[in-house]
Amino acid sequence: MSYHTFHVAKADAQPDDSQARRRISTTLACLECRRRKTRCDGGHPCQQCLWYNHPRLCSYPKQTRRAASTRASNVDSLQARVELLTGVCSKLFPEHDPEQLATLSRKELVRLVQRLDASSPASDSNATAALASASSGAGNAGALLDNVSSNDFSETAPHSSAGAESLSALEQAPERDPAADEAQRYGRHMWTVADDVNALSISVRQRTSYVGVSSISAALEVIFKIEPSVRAWMAQYHTETSNSSRRNSNSPNRLLLDFNGDPTTLPPADVGERYIDMYFMRVHPMMPMIDEQEFRYLYLYTNRRDAPWSMLLNIVLALGSLADPTSTKEEHLLFSHRVRVQFSLELFGSGNLFVLQALGLLTGYYLHWLSRPNEANALMGAALRMAVAMGLHREFSSPQKSGTAEIPVETRRRTWWSLVCLDTWASMSTGRPSLGRLGAAVTVKTPQIPEQTNNAQYLASIKLLPLVHSVRFCKLATHIQDKLASQTTLETSELAVLDGELVQWHRELPPILLTVTNPPPPSTTTPIYGQEPVSGPVQAYSDCPEQLRTPRLVMYWWYMTLRVLAHRPLLLASALRRLPYNALSEEEQIVVAKCRKLAAQTIEDINVACPNEVIANWNAVWMMYQAVMVPMVSLSLHNSLWRTSGVHAAAEEEVEAWRGQIHTAIAFFSRKDLSLSRKCKNMLQRLCDANCSLEHPAAPLQPQSSMPVPASNAVKDSRSTQALPTSYDDTDMLTSEMNLDEWLQTYDDPLDESMAWNDAIWRHEAEQPFQ
Repeated sequence: MSYHTFHVAKADAQPDDSQARRRISTTLACLECRRRKTRCDGGHPCQQCLWYNHPRLCSYPKQTRRAASTRASNVDSLQARVELLTGVCSKLFPEHDPEQLATLSRKELVRLVQRLDASSPASDSNATAALASASSGAGNAGALLDNVSSNDFSETAPHSSAGAESLSALEQAPERDPAADEAQRYGRHMWTVADDVNALSISVRQRTSYVGVSSISAALEVIFKIEPSVRAWMAQYHTETSNSSRRNSNSPNRLLLDFNGDPTTLPPADVGERYIDMYFMRVHPMMPMIDEQEFRYLYLYTNRRDAPWSMLLNIVLALGSLADPTSTKEEHLLFSHRVRVQFSLELFGSGNLFVLQALGLLTGYYLHWLSRPNEANALMGAALRMAVAMGLHREFSSPQKSGTAEIPVETRRRTWWSLVCLDTWASMSTGRPSLGRLGAAVTVKTPQIPEQTNNAQYLASIKLLPLVHSVRFCKLATHIQDKLASQTTLETSELAVLDGELVQWHRELPPILLTVTNPPPPSTTTPIYGQEPVSGPVQAYSDCPEQLRTPRLVMYWWYMTLRVLAHRPLLLASALRRLPYNALSEEEQIVVAKCRKLAAQTIEDINVACPNEVIANWNAVWMMYQAVMVPMVSLSLHNSLWRTSGVHAAAEEEVEAWRGQIHTAIAFFSRKDLSLSRKCKNMLQRLCDANCSLEHPAAPLQPQSSMPVPASNAVKDSRSTQALPTSYDDTDMLTSEMNLDEWLQTYDDPLDESMAWNDAIWRHEAEQPFQ
């Protein structure tokens, strides 16, 4: 018999040595334990290696210990680094607190360094005040961009804070319920030219609608910011577009506007056919959404009086009367009034092709002729959604069932892409986003041209060529428009790629659509892109079919204008920084120089090649107005730098070239018998006079004519019945004997504004005065 004994240990008893060794924990295991993934006690050899009878293999990796650094050495190194960074910061930004600079982005810091390097001590104090204002706003870096509004600039402080250097500061929220909105402005006088979107309203108050940095309004804001005296000069003589005492007065064509007869009434047969012929000759090739053969058949051989057909017929007659040089020039108001009478909101849900086409022509072209861009933009958006509801944006592989009415495939394609082109042309110069005009869901193909060139079908389809080749252009324009609407300026590398795609598009045009331009004089033959030809080959004007002459000119003008619009934001940004050309970076100099050369080429081409035809004149005036803002901004910057700091923004010969381009544009506007051109001339001439008054402050404030007019402007246009003026103030509306008050009264008299129809206006020989 055996007995077991038990040893009772106390709680505070100490373990023996073997237990202590087994409980040793270590972060370092031997190599064998690591391989076996077993727990190692850290012995030499460890218990695991003894168990497996491999004591010789028990080894440990060598540890490399870092030298422990003292606290004093760390403090010394950090202090030395702080002193080094503080010294660099003080060299770049003297008298500026680094805590204030920490709220700025890299681009803003670069701009501030450039300003401090090129500005005077007075501007340094202004920049310090701006930094203090920005840093006090809860440390928000965006405060520096927003702390200066467009009305905070005065002549006593031309060097504004860094907030004015950002193009985003040019964007303003439209005022709520503006007193002079588009609806009130055209309530009675639907022909009045006062376009706030395209800066045709001589106004210095807050905008009534939103536009972006690629718009004309942005260019004017830059001029007002770099030279606040121009704003003050124009505000001194500012008058409202329409006087309240005359807002509800009668007009000579009141009978047409108050027409309450049958909207389906047709004009005389010869008049109607002539207007239809002019539409399909002058207007239709640019937007060939209507089936000409079907339209003429319905007009001649049917007696349709339904609202969709009547709307389409009347808008065609309205545009045809505008294009007809023999019309009375106000009949389009009667036809457009009939369209409005028959238009209703219920028609948006009808899905009728004639309604969609009529709406597209009305909103994409005619309302812009009346200078009603906001209304046109809103209704064009509705028209595009109506087209989507009709499925025009999709290319269907399988035809519909037999016996059902179906829109022909080519008509579907032409209608959709005509709407897209009209919307692109109208909106790409406003700086507004396209809101998904194109996307992956749009699968419809471009209209097809017959391959055989010796049949009647091909000859009839020649009118489709401008639309077919405008589709790719509008895709590029939409991409550029969305880029500028989101990031104000394009990176130089991205801009070069986009501009190269535009140049490639122009090179790939068929010869029949290449632009006809006169060869430039030997002194201006330097191409814009090295060896790249700026325009197409010179060929006889008669080689092109008559119906394609105006469309190919407009296509070329839009091509050049889009290139100007893509480069112009960076020109505006450099002007806001108030730096001369030689102070810009190399990439900025390339972009600014290219923008100026493109604008100069556009002005020259339009001035030389524009025929005496209403549709071409109207488009040419728009493009000229866009391009001439480039030399106007450049000249304003030059005058501001010279007046405030005695610095030349560019060489004197380049400054003289800017003056010549401005006078070329003013002379061009003077000889075009359009109320739109008169309004553009009025705005441009006021800006030019304001700059001249600042160049010569001792001279009286009157229209200047000291600068010579280019030789090309002294040549009489063979297609015009009126000789060009010898200077930009020598026009039928302005004589040399007029003083400033008489000149301003000529342009700002409310009677003259209310009579300014948006077309080649019918001037009555004897008119009854307003009551």
